[in-house]
Amino acid sequence: MFRIRVFNSEHTCPLKDGVHSDCRATSGLIGGIIAPKLRNHKRKYTPNDIMDDVRLDLGIDINYMLAWRAKEKALESIMGQPTASYGKLPGYLYTLDKTYPGSHIRMKKTPENEFLYVFIALHAFIKGFDHCRPIVVVDANHLKSTYTGAFVSASTLDGARNILPLAYGVIDSENDASWTWFFEQFKEAYGEERICVWYLTDIIA
Repeated sequence: MFRIRVFNSEHTCPLKDGVHSDCRATSGLIGGIIAPKLRNHKRKYTPNDIMDDVRLDLGIDINYMLAWRAKEKALESIMGQPTASYGKLPGYLYTLDKTYPGSHIRMKKTPENEFLYVFIALHAFIKGFDHCRPIVVVDANHLKSTYTGAFVSASTLDGARNILPLAYGVIDSENDASWTWFFEQFKEAYGEERICVWYLTDIIA
């Protein structure tokens, strides 16, 4: 936060105590200012909110695109580049596998060695399913990020009718190849003979 005292060079105008209307705010500058507000991932902080805050705090009007770029800059400063995050995925999966022995964790890459799918069924999920009815509900949610795709999950109800997660992962999109791979991994983790899978779309239909 700052204020600029503006003086007329010829001293023909009275002193103005305010923020200069011609100040140029870059996306990097605004991103650094708003970054603390984005650390709470539960908060919905839109470009319109950023525009309002910049106008209130700095007295500067910015357009929607600049606010959007500022948010992207702030998120990048907090979480890093998406490509770098995907590069850390093998190490993360290795740590999960060592921390939770007996889990079923798999990742599939393209022939070009690029990320394609990931499947995670932790050991606690697998053992918990021994005490549940063999009915599984599967759903997917589209990811809104630099790299599109879908977050997929499988769950069931335990004896107390609480939701028990069984597996989760990421696929490139909802297509036959990705779903086939996901259910092949699920079958390896839980066994085919005791599972009846219900798709949410089938239930709705």
